[in-house]
Amino acid sequence: QDTSNPAGVYVISPEGELRGIIKVPEDMVTNCCFGGSDLKTLYITAGKTIWQVRTKVAGSVLWPKAE
Repeated sequence: QDTSNPAGVYVISPEGELRGIIKVPEDMVTNCCFGGSDLKTLYITAGKTIWQVRTKVAGSVLWPKAE
């Protein structure tokens, strides 16, 4: 198993620079999405766990919300 890249969500700038890593205590992140009324809550699934992290910047909606 390669452990040179810790499990987590890698925050990348529009220029492609690594801004940070939101680490999780699991082997692998399986999915993530933004939620909450302001889209500043990041939900992360990893292993058998679900994490939520407040972010400084709002996420994006990739398709219209269901009505």
